[in-house]
Amino acid sequence: MKHLVQALVETAAFIELSGEEVIDLDASVQALEQIVHSLSEATDEEKRALTGYCLEKAAAIAAQPVPRDEERRAFYLNFEEAFGLSND
Repeated sequence: MKHLVQALVETAAFIELSGEEVIDLDASVQALEQIVHSLSEATDEEKRALTGYCLEKAAAIAAQPVPRDEERRAFYLNFEEAFGLSND
């Protein structure tokens, strides 16, 4: 499952963090909304895998010397909430 999680999260990161010169804004919003919709059906195990991956990636970025990619780190840290994975 790790490779599927990596593929999904990194695709979402690319869409979210790319500027309009790379991907059309409307297309990126539509793609991210589709990901959120699909993840609404995720099992608890899948949600834990996604959240765990994001926390690992955020920690790896935090361990890097300055300058770090803080925008990408924030994406990973906010993934659970932004993509509707929290059980609140």
